[in-house]
Amino acid sequence: MRMLKVELKRIIKSHNAVILIIIGVCLSVLLAVIPILFVSADIRDTNGNVQELNGLRAIRYWREIKAPSDGEVTPDKLKAALSTYQEFVDKYGNPESENFPRDVYIGRISPIDDLLRLLPVTYSDFVDGNLIPRSLTDISPHELDSFYEACDKRVKNVIKVDRESESTSQKAVSLYSKVKRPFELYSGYTRDAFDYLCFNIMFLVIIGAVLSAPLFSEGYESGADHILRCTKNGRGKLARTKMIANMLPGILMYLAGISIHLLVSDLSFGSVTLKTSVQALYDTISLPNLNMFQLQLVLAFSGLLTLISVNAFTYFLSSKLDRVAVTLTISLLSTLAPIFIFVAVGNNWGACVLPAGGIGLNNNLLMQLVDFRFLHLGTHSFWTPQITMLFTVIWIPVFLILAVRSYCNHQIK
Repeated sequence: MRMLKVELKRIIKSHNAVILIIIGVCLSVLLAVIPILFVSADIRDTNGNVQELNGLRAIRYWREIKAPSDGEVTPDKLKAALSTYQEFVDKYGNPESENFPRDVYIGRISPIDDLLRLLPVTYSDFVDGNLIPRSLTDISPHELDSFYEACDKRVKNVIKVDRESESTSQKAVSLYSKVKRPFELYSGYTRDAFDYLCFNIMFLVIIGAVLSAPLFSEGYESGADHILRCTKNGRGKLARTKMIANMLPGILMYLAGISIHLLVSDLSFGSVTLKTSVQALYDTISLPNLNMFQLQLVLAFSGLLTLISVNAFTYFLSSKLDRVAVTLTISLLSTLAPIFIFVAVGNNWGACVLPAGGIGLNNNLLMQLVDFRFLHLGTHSFWTPQITMLFTVIWIPVFLILAVRSYCNHQIK
């Protein structure tokens, strides 16, 4: 315990570490606020003039006018929304045209557009091996009595389009059968908010890697490690203590940053919106049986595991390399590698099995969950997010053990 206190005091006294932790927390606040500022709305004031609302005012406005659509996504609610849309299209033409009355669009179409958004892709036509979304004017309200059957059919059609194996088909159908129905929709929370949550997780993991890089390499580089090895405490105990002391500030930074981010975001968009099903915000055939609140928890917890996994890998590098700069460079490249691999070859094992496989841009865990992504090994298929998190967890003990062994066997030059 005394060794741990000494190591923690050393980290606290390090100006670079404190600055990085402060940057991480401040960045979390900034990344929570940005998607709030993205929300806007145009309304008419009492004089008939168009007024633009932004940020919290716009969020409150949209929540108010869309509140009648909140709740379970039932066939009757979808039929009413589609009938309303088609009625005004017949009367005024395309709602996107300049001739469509603005007051009608704001007052009658905007309140139901989140419901309408679910229909074109769900009722896609399977033509020449491709799925073609149907226009809202081509869908009959009577078809919506079988909305959830159409969702099931689309899962099978996507499998056909992607030429997936029988194993994938069985896995996908099994996962989708567990999704709660009817979906729930509480308009307000945006995809941008989730994108910026993922950006925040990625940046906090990167900061954690920067904090971890000097752990052993700095001592090798300065020569201080030679003195530490001569103390009465064993090398193994010293290595474990140094890793625990180094990891604690990073974990606390992550927990503080993500907690503040979610608090700012959820209070701004409204906690009721977190009851929305993943399928109602993203794609009606998204496979996880989660609502927005549960999705936040999954992403936050997986991000914490990724932070620890990347730290463990960085400790291993630091125990091997005598230069902090080299350790940091390799650690950052490996953290960003899943992004480059995904851009180069798409969804594949290489982008998922690395310690940082759950963070990134289009390859991050959020995209793996809401998109239709599977990995293949022979005749077997595996849901990508499950593989990503499995390897994230596996690498933690592997690299921590290797780091201790490597440190104990390191030869002083």
